[in-house]
Amino acid sequence: WQGEPGHPLKVDAGVLDSLLKALPFTLTQAQERVLRQVLEDLRKLQPMTRLLQGEVGSGKTVIAAIALLIAVANGYQGAFMAPTEILAEQHFRTLQSLFQQFAHPVWESHFFCFYTPANIPKPVGIGLLTGSLSPKEKKDLHLRIANGGVDIMVGTHALIQGEVSFDRLGVVVVDEQHRFGVAQRAALREKGTRPHLLAMTATP
Repeated sequence: WQGEPGHPLKVDAGVLDSLLKALPFTLTQAQERVLRQVLEDLRKLQPMTRLLQGEVGSGKTVIAAIALLIAVANGYQGAFMAPTEILAEQHFRTLQSLFQQFAHPVWESHFFCFYTPANIPKPVGIGLLTGSLSPKEKKDLHLRIANGGVDIMVGTHALIQGEVSFDRLGVVVVDEQHRFGVAQRAALREKGTRPHLLAMTATP
């Protein structure tokens, strides 16, 4: 996997600072250390393959959100896969909450939202794809994913179904990665051309 070139991402200080300053908390020393390591990986031509381990509530999602935002700032899409609908919805709401701290919401629904953050030239779309969405809602999201209308896609294993086609996938985040099979993780990664991968787990 790492023998093939990937997509080095530029870490825009303005984008990063605007998010960090808007957070309602200060990153811990451990979060800052991990963030530096992740950002160093994203800058490399070699695709990132990193496992982030931390207890529930330790702030792994914030690191994931920053990595996804860096992808968007570079013109790429991000995918965030979770093993259950409840967890996927939780991550979707967390991303909404984080973006609301530093970006103006343009439009929101229960499965899609648009924001206009500073230092990014276009609105950022965040979507939620799960099995419980109606066929019409799924079709709408599939079209948005394929044409680049969704920048960050959160979902369950529905993200790896054949009808899901990303326009330009740059960063993949897999939460509770041990609950997915090797083939499932690979299937999401293969939705792009050697995207960066951040796998997360609360299980040592």
